[in-house]
Amino acid sequence: MVTDDLPRLVRERLDDPMGVCSALNLLDRFKRQAGGGVMIRCPAHQDSSPSCSVTVGPDRTLRWRCFACSASGDVLTLIATVHGLDVRRDFVRVLDAGAELAGIRVEREAGRERVALPERRAPRPAPEPEQPAVDAETFARVVAPLMRSGVLDGRGASSEVCEYLEGRGLLEAARADGWFAMGPASGVMLCDVFGAELVARCGLADARGELKWPDHTLAIPWRTPTGTVQTIQRRHLGQCDAKRRYVFPTGRGPAHPYGIERITRRGPIAIVEGAMDVLAWREAAPPTRYETPLGVPGVSGWKVAWDQLVADRIVLIAYDDDDAGNREVDRLRERFERAGAAHLGRGTPMRGKDWADGLRRSA
Repeated sequence: MVTDDLPRLVRERLDDPMGVCSALNLLDRFKRQAGGGVMIRCPAHQDSSPSCSVTVGPDRTLRWRCFACSASGDVLTLIATVHGLDVRRDFVRVLDAGAELAGIRVEREAGRERVALPERRAPRPAPEPEQPAVDAETFARVVAPLMRSGVLDGRGASSEVCEYLEGRGLLEAARADGWFAMGPASGVMLCDVFGAELVARCGLADARGELKWPDHTLAIPWRTPTGTVQTIQRRHLGQCDAKRRYVFPTGRGPAHPYGIERITRRGPIAIVEGAMDVLAWREAAPPTRYETPLGVPGVSGWKVAWDQLVADRIVLIAYDDDDAGNREVDRLRERFERAGAAHLGRGTPMRGKDWADGLRRSA
């Protein structure tokens, strides 16, 4: 059951056309409009040039209209269109996606709905239209030299990374999955090869070639279903702010869970917290385990667009055995039931709070 307050709160919070379109990856070839609006390529049809207007209406909520195909609606219909959902039939899923964009935490229990509202955040700066995001194929081409130069052979910049992964029992698995090492000079090298503008559009370095987050030396490739490297997650190996231990390129979060390239058409899946736990699951799961593990970028990192992956499948939610993990498992159970999962189970590591920790303790 959905209360009347949540749709209203989502609409009120998602009132910035540029911010919403950026979060929905709709700013390819956009044009600014007077009053803070934006013209985008319409998500409802194959639009070759921007023909869809996204503005704030008289009631101070977001509205959109395509002048080519006449599709229109509010922010919830826009979200539904982007995710390929029916705003009426799939209203709860659309609303959850909107709440996720708005930073609203939703908890449902015994037919009741509770929401936790974050503080209002300052509007995100609008990107320049001359700098559209690059596609996965271009991104993969740009990072390919880094993957070759940072191969985990124990020499140079990779020595610390190899030592860290060896200590966790994951070195060979990481090599097999294409993990590599990055150093502060990586940004300059890329700019010399591809030019500063393209590297900046990839979100890896600034226009001067200075690598963002230079101390995050372990690089983890996240791929598309066809195996193309879509983004790179990097990890700091020492002590740092827990919220910044893992980073993605600016504006380039994962489009798919980690390990998506190994998924079978209808085979069972296990959902774990992060790429480390995917490798640990493959290494340490009992021989009877037949699920393909998929990693999410953090305990609350599952995206509404990924709900289609659980339809008609056996799904084991194998999050960390801690308070945050258990709360998220309860939330995902309800969500996956609505998405049509055939069967849902809860998996917990036998040792430690997560699968990577359990593998290290069993070594």
